[in-house]
Amino acid sequence: MAQLKVGVARREIRFDSQWFTDQKIFLWGFAYAENRQTAVKEADLRTRMEAGDHLQITAITVTDGANNTVALATLDVGNLTAETTEWVRREVTKQTGIPGDHICLNVSHTHAAPTMVELGPYWASSIGVCFAPFRERVERLTVEAIVAAFSDRTPADLYFGRGMTETGYNRRAAAGTVQDSQDKLVDVLHVRTSDGPLATVFRASIHPVWVAAPTISADFCGVARRELEKTYGTALFVQGWAGSCDPVGIDSYLDAADEMKKMVDHGQALADDVVKVLAPTGAEPLSGMTRLQGNVAARSTTIFHPFQSDRPAFPQEVQALIIGGPRSDWHFVGCSHEVTTDQAPRAQAALPFDHVTLAGYCNQQRCYIPSDYFIGVAGYEGKDSQAFYGNVTSSGAADPFEPGAADRLLQGILTATDPGWTQLGPAEQIIALAAAGEHLYAATTNDKLLRRSATGASVEWEALGHAEHVVGLAALDGTLFCATREGKLWSRAAAGLDLPWQLLGHAEQVVAMTAFQGTLYAATGSSILWQRDATQVNVPWTDIGQAEQVVGLATARERLICTTGGALWWRDLDGGDQPWKRFAAAADLVALCSLGDQLYCVTANGVLWTRSV
Repeated sequence: MAQLKVGVARREIRFDSQWFTDQKIFLWGFAYAENRQTAVKEADLRTRMEAGDHLQITAITVTDGANNTVALATLDVGNLTAETTEWVRREVTKQTGIPGDHICLNVSHTHAAPTMVELGPYWASSIGVCFAPFRERVERLTVEAIVAAFSDRTPADLYFGRGMTETGYNRRAAAGTVQDSQDKLVDVLHVRTSDGPLATVFRASIHPVWVAAPTISADFCGVARRELEKTYGTALFVQGWAGSCDPVGIDSYLDAADEMKKMVDHGQALADDVVKVLAPTGAEPLSGMTRLQGNVAARSTTIFHPFQSDRPAFPQEVQALIIGGPRSDWHFVGCSHEVTTDQAPRAQAALPFDHVTLAGYCNQQRCYIPSDYFIGVAGYEGKDSQAFYGNVTSSGAADPFEPGAADRLLQGILTATDPGWTQLGPAEQIIALAAAGEHLYAATTNDKLLRRSATGASVEWEALGHAEHVVGLAALDGTLFCATREGKLWSRAAAGLDLPWQLLGHAEQVVAMTAFQGTLYAATGSSILWQRDATQVNVPWTDIGQAEQVVGLATARERLICTTGGALWWRDLDGGDQPWKRFAAAADLVALCSLGDQLYCVTANGVLWTRSV
């Protein structure tokens, strides 16, 4: 497997002295703050720069052995338009060939930078006005950073790990209620070359709102980066789902007392949480992290949120950058806009992948994406903020989204992370599938047992013998198992021609089967999920939950996978009765199996398909 190649580059956002002389630099973020209604002074900027507090754009590119590349750029600005992202993507593609949908821009959402977006009349004078020369400079520097990173790639090893941070809190939390939930995850991607640490990407979900004074600052994000760069290479901060999540200890957005000290303390505490992932106390560095190996890919989709008025629905891009193969992969899910933090636990739990990072503020930042709780209470995140982002009715009132934004976003994430099915060849009259070694096994409607290689398109099936009245098929350690219409469970060796089946016990009403690590699993026509030991004779099945109208069953990523209702669903193998979670489309399936983390299915029109999980 070819080693991944990684490049990293940074550009600092510089300000012309004339911009300050002409009083063109105002800070966004606090709509009515009196001290924000005065243009930033160059002397204040110099003070922050002398303290090491710079606005920066940092890019990382990752390329696989097939020369597929994904790029992530992190920007110390507060917001972003789709037009800026489109321009950056187009220019990078011209210079590098990286496809536009493989490029993601994530803004830190610092409230101490000039706006990149025209925010409209709801902001105090000058605060919401985009100074075009600043925006154009940020756009150009972003292109420069990505191109430079791409031009300076080197073989590297990538590691993913996860920790927690208590440095943020849900500012709308009410104890014991759904809105009390919060995204406390700290996700870390660490890159090492033969020379040592190259880069560390770290993600947390906290509003950078410490700096109320009229001075330019990267806020705590910059502090954390500087701390990490003492040891762990170039650091990139990625903003997560921070809508409604503020720094712990902040009393008022507009209270400047001790704000710089608190900001530094906060950044250092976050950096400490990242280091706990990179170098756990009492353990070898990187010992708790997963090395990412395999290819890179990217997919994206756009969903639309209807307003409660008759205005056109508002777009939200959902983009997935994938690094590595099954079990050693990382799904970076970049979502536009400010997603309220209470949605993160549900989204994480819905996905079947081992390592998923949820980022907000990607590629466009023009509104909140509130949960139904926030839409229902019609407060700032669910309603009033729309006016500040310019999303207003014909009468000028804030125009909230229709309920269901969280559901629409989750569906967008499932779509963006779905690799889809690839056709492998014919599979006529097949009603049950299993996989073992390098082969697929199938039972047919005319009572035959077939076999073919699991790889390659249009490979011929070969006959292995008989398989009478089969309704479910599974394979484990070189043994095939089948359930029949007569309610019996049988087994035989997978290898060999026309071998006899041996009776193992009963299997009434079974409609689908699979196996994993010595255990058989079966779904029944009465919507029950069973399990039993695969080796013993005449042992009872144990009820472990519900499996409604299942037509196919498999295991992948140490999870149960089923198909029903035109979709793929997953649940954990153990733990008794659990809800199934939908994660992908699967129309007209009649049989399903898995080989490792690769799924195979047969559709009603007699075609064999495959996809990864």
